[in-house]
Amino acid sequence: MKPVARDPCALNTMWESIRKSDNEPFVCDLGLGHGVTHSKYTSSGKRNVIPKWAPPESFGPGYVATYEGDVWSLACVLLELFTGYRLWQNIVGNKLGQVLSMNEVLARFFHGNVTPNILSLVDIAAVRNALQSCFTKEKEKRPSAKDLTEIFEGALLSVNE
Repeated sequence: MKPVARDPCALNTMWESIRKSDNEPFVCDLGLGHGVTHSKYTSSGKRNVIPKWAPPESFGPGYVATYEGDVWSLACVLLELFTGYRLWQNIVGNKLGQVLSMNEVLARFFHGNVTPNILSLVDIAAVRNALQSCFTKEKEKRPSAKDLTEIFEGALLSVNE
């Protein structure tokens, strides 16, 4: 059985620092995770995703948590970490404006523009491109968590050289 986090977001991400040189992020499910066996997932109650980090498909009827949805949400968390700004913050010219309301975000989802504005602030092209690939409405086209790990390892190694 493999877990589906159902709600990866900044609020459910913790950093552990046992040694000063070792900062490891952990996504905590805080009771919202569900086990996945084969093609079904177990359900123990009401769905409680936080809309800000939720994938577009979660706003439709009959939503079932998936790995692809977790990848979307994880990309949202990573985007906030790489930019230092809040997700769905509006960019006006070269300046950051107000945070978009959830109604504005939902309107974007239904009109096809699902990429958060702050993505353009990511300096490392490989990281920006990897995150961009996560922000597609077609969940089948999103990379796997394993693919993202490999992309980020390569991108961050090239920055350190």
